Amino acid sequence: MAISIKKARIPFYPNLKDNLHCFQSALKMVFAVFENKFYSYTYLDQITGYKKNNLTWDTTALLFLAENGYTVIKISTFDYPAFASEGTSYLKKFWRSDVYTTQAKFSNFQRERRIVTRLIKDKRIRLKIRKPTLALVSAYLQEGWLAIAHIDVSILDNTKNYSPHSIVITDVRPTRVSFHDPGLPPEENRSVSRKAFDQALRIGEVILIKKPGALKKHLSHRGT
Repeated sequence: MAISIKKARIPFYPNLKDNLHCFQSALKMVFAVFENKFYSYTYLDQITGYKKNNLTWDTTALLFLAENGYTVIKISTFDYPAFASEGTSYLKKFWRSDVYTTQAKFSNFQRERRIVTRLIKDKRIRLKIRKPTLALVSAYLQEGWLAIAHIDVSILDNTKNYSPHSIVITDVRPTRVSFHDPGLPPEENRSVSRKAFDQALRIGEVILIKKPGALKKHLSHRGT
């Protein structure tokens, strides 16, 4: 029988005060489950390619995960081969103008294009170009995968400005979705309506992560 997400007991870690480490916090939660290790933010910065005052793309981390025995699926409407081929012209077509402006201000597009060129050649990482849905994600969670979602959290916070954010989904129910929100402000097992979360997810992205044998070993170690 597959081990479900509910039995994984995902630890919670908050964002740092700079409000730029939500993705690192999400990875810290994932590693705590699969490896029973608690990595420092200095180390997480290294494996994610974090640069001070910049947004963190997940590309470097995806390569790290694949290189370290994880099975990785990325679900997104973002076309990585198109970005590798067309560069910023693709980004301008794909993103809304406010999204492009924010990303251009806090990202290094040339660097990310080089990394994406490596990413699309790595057969260990499955890139699925489609809209992520809760129905799809929920099926993976029941099979022992963990899910990091990249969303525009302004949709859930009812604010106007685009706000890219990473969270870890902890439970999916018929009417509610719970997730560890690193913040700021941090909120463990934050709960929102399924309708609202699905709206945010459909224009977001999901990283599905699994390490064969690791979750079962970890749960056995914890006496579950």
